[in-house]
Amino acid sequence: MAHPLNSSNPVAYNDRKVRIIIAVIAAFFVSSYGGNQTIFKLLLTVGFYIEFLVSFLFTILIVETIAFVTRRLDRHYDWSVRPIPRTLLQVLFGILLPSILEFLLAALYFALSGYNVLKTTFVDYAFPLIVMMIILFNAYYFIFYIIVKWKHVKEYTVQNEDGSVMLSQFAEGESKETILVNKGIKTFPVPISQVAYFFRNQEDESNYLRTFDREDFFLNLSLEDIQMLLDEKNFFRVNRQMIVNYAACKHYELMEYGKLRLEVIPDFDRPIVISQIKAKTYKEWYDR
Repeated sequence: MAHPLNSSNPVAYNDRKVRIIIAVIAAFFVSSYGGNQTIFKLLLTVGFYIEFLVSFLFTILIVETIAFVTRRLDRHYDWSVRPIPRTLLQVLFGILLPSILEFLLAALYFALSGYNVLKTTFVDYAFPLIVMMIILFNAYYFIFYIIVKWKHVKEYTVQNEDGSVMLSQFAEGESKETILVNKGIKTFPVPISQVAYFFRNQEDESNYLRTFDREDFFLNLSLEDIQMLLDEKNFFRVNRQMIVNYAACKHYELMEYGKLRLEVIPDFDRPIVISQIKAKTYKEWYDR
């Protein structure tokens, strides 16, 4: 099994609030930049708020596009594994594509208002600012990636007295007794024995653990990394989205084509399906 430090597992960004804040700030700058009026006078005009609303809708679309592209590229073209193709694809789909999309949306907006976008101040003022913001947002994700990976490496390494670095004992296969979780600005350990299951949230594509008391906590680790820290006797990777504790397995039901539907405690909000390929292994693990 590959070591977590050398894995190309995607980073869990969990930055939906950050994206909304960035969209609001960017829309404000785009709406107010390049004009002759002061900010105070602009805030007193109805036209400013209409332009701000349109700019926000365009910006949130662009921001979500960049976030979507970045997450998809993280899965298939990790920066640390395939840096050259990742750079080219990030520039193409993370910068050029959103820039073109923004220009086309602006052209459509001006056309509906009876203007030619090429004859407005958008090309001279707003569009260069938007492109710069797109580049900065891509840079934000790259810096985020570097910080997360650095913390990941630091978590799994220890320093000897002579200054040399070696893998920690948990990276060598020994199961952990606790796992660090994040809640707000706080980071604290949760006993592994209290974890019912680990799962990927489909909405924000981040990983969480759920305790037997039905408390959910965000994890800045991939499920692959988490799996390497767990005792295989007590935890089973039922599918790509979930790792379950033996004590959380209530029962399973037979499905078509040899698949299984698993019921867990506490209840999960989506059906938990075990593929035909994993069904036999799961039954053997479950039968003690």
